Parts: sequence; C-alpha cells; structure tokens
Amino acid sequence: MGYSAFVSCNCFKEGKITSKPPHEEFVVEGERGLELNMEWEGNQKKFSELWRWISENPCQHNSLTICDEWVANAGGMSSFRFICRKLGEQNFPILNTYLPTSNDGFLPAQYAPQLLEELHKMCNLEMEETTIELMEINRNHLVYSTNQDQVSRFIFGGNSPYNCYLSKDGFLVMKYYKFGKYTFRRRVWQSKSFIQEKDERGHFYFKDKNSNRRINLNINLIPLERENNQFFEFKVIEKRVTVLDEYGYAIRPLLKLAEASIETGNNICWT
Repeated sequence: MGYSAFVSCNCFKEGKITSKPPHEEFVVEGERGLELNMEWEGNQKKFSELWRWISENPCQHNSLTICDEWVANAGGMSSFRFICRKLGEQNFPILNTYLPTSNDGFLPAQYAPQLLEELHKMCNLEMEETTIELMEINRNHLVYSTNQDQVSRFIFGGNSPYNCYLSKDGFLVMKYYKFGKYTFRRRVWQSKSFIQEKDERGHFYFKDKNSNRRINLNINLIPLERENNQFFEFKVIEKRVTVLDEYGYAIRPLLKLAEASIETGNNICWT
C-alpha cells in the first residue's frame, strides 16, 4: 500500500479539450475532478463512460491531471506523519491535518499556499534527528529506515503469524497470537547484525552473527534477488540526518502538488 496524489488541470473549464465528454450536460467540476451531477445508482454505465473518456487523454495532460505524484509507501507516510506531529501541530497545522491516512479525500486548494509555506519551512529546518537504518552491507543497499522513536512494521506476514519491525533495538521479529477476539504479539527474535541464507529446501532464514541464533521465516529481505543463492549480510545502524535528507521523498512531491494546486485553484486529491 502507498500514497499518491494528483491535481486536475483546467482544460475542460477553459475549453481546451479535443473532444466533448459523454453526457456533457451533466458534467460538473467536483472536489476530485470531473464528475456527473446525478445519482450513482442506476447510472453506473454513464459514470464508466465519463471515466473512459478521461482516461483517453482529451487534452495535453494525462487523464486531465496537471500533476500526478507518488508521495510515499505506507511506512514512509507513517514516518512522515510522525515527524510532523513531533515538530508540532501549531507549527505545521496543514500537514498535521490533511496528510492522508487512506487512499481518498483531498487537501482543499485554499490551503495550498499555507502547505507550500510549511514545506519550505520544513526544508530549511537545521534540526537533526537520529534515524535507524537496515542496511545490506555487501551491496550498501538501504532496505528500510525509521525514526529512532518508532517501532515500524515494514514486512507484513500475510497468512503467517510473523511480522518484521525496525527500531532502535534492531531488526525485530514479532509473532502474533489470537485468544478469542484479542490479538497479542511477542518478540521472538532480534538482531543488529545478521545474515540471510537459504536452507536445503530453498527457504530463507535469518541468523544473528553474534549468538548464531536462527529463525526460519522464508522471508526474503532482498526480493529482487529471490533466486540468488548468495547470502546477504545486514546491519542496523544509527545515522544523524536533517529533516530534508530523511523526508525529502515526501516533501519534494508535495511541493510540486502544492504549486500545481496554487496554479490551478484545484484540490490536491489523495489516491
């Protein structure tokens, strides 16, 4: 799961489209772009026809959007929301109010100038903080990072009872237990320096380098090399970073979205 956002263009409003939309007499500018001024029930086909027309790019922009940006994955957005709260709602009220928690909703265009101001303010912060990074050291590959004050889940076990977390205590494996309607978790393995290898069945396991304590999970931390039989070596390290260094992945696309919203007067819509 991740978070993207878009800002609609004004080509329909300004008559800069190459073809007319279906059911034009019912087309209106909604909070998330063009929509039909009619009930959904009984009119699903008409809505589908409008969406198909939008997807066929009837103007110079892709699907009538002037800006469409990937902002962050679920863990990244959680970390960005965390630092916004830490920096204070009184200092960053728009970010603390309107950052998405689901793939819908919008940030009203009237707040885009204030959003832009808050983002520039965040870019100029001289404050440093400590982040926790999980690195594959042989390839100098960053697997995941989080704030030192968080315990961040970044691998969901799915049908498995095991989930993986990263915190200042290291790489953690939690096992979930169900008792009736209640769910509990317990830390069953942790390490700050470990290897990942395959066993004789081709399943992945982790082994702590100091204690040799091993756990079999069949979770691959380097999924692009799933068929590679080489072992991988991981370390959990602490690193001092600026706010922009650590959260630029979200700040930079949000800057583009805020500028587009100011230019068009249209909302920033979360997807």
